[in-house]
Amino acid sequence: MLADSSDIGRFMFGVGALIQYKETDKILILKRASRPADFNKNQWELLYGRKAQFEELTTTLSREIKEEIGFDNIKIKKILRTWHFFRGKKEADKEILGITFWCQTDQKEVVLSDEHTEYQWVTPSEALELISVEGIQNDIKMFIEHRKTLKSALSRPDGEMIVF
Repeated sequence: MLADSSDIGRFMFGVGALIQYKETDKILILKRASRPADFNKNQWELLYGRKAQFEELTTTLSREIKEEIGFDNIKIKKILRTWHFFRGKKEADKEILGITFWCQTDQKEVVLSDEHTEYQWVTPSEALELISVEGIQNDIKMFIEHRKTLKSALSRPDGEMIVF
């Protein structure tokens, strides 16, 4: 039980999208730019973004997809994983909670924002070879192992992933 409202933390909330191209079953990976403020510079990743205050989750997801790759035709299939981590040091302003969604599209031509420098449509196995960040690998593993089930996962800051 919280003692008072001063115990309530402040943190960022994010969304992720594993985007599958319906015709080939390949997924979209993006190479992060190396701007000074970027996290995971020059690393391959899925699409991720932060939720604005008072914004609905699906609105955040649609906005981030439109801003980062120019897509406006996305179907949400299911939640793959919820996650909790720190972007760097374990400090309040670096704490992020979020949800990664499995999405499908029939759009293929990507228009990159300045957040990314490259993109590829790859098989999930190829994505696992290119992506080195454990949390992002967990999103892809959940897609590979559980896309035909209702299972999802909760990831803790220590890296433990609880599948339920």
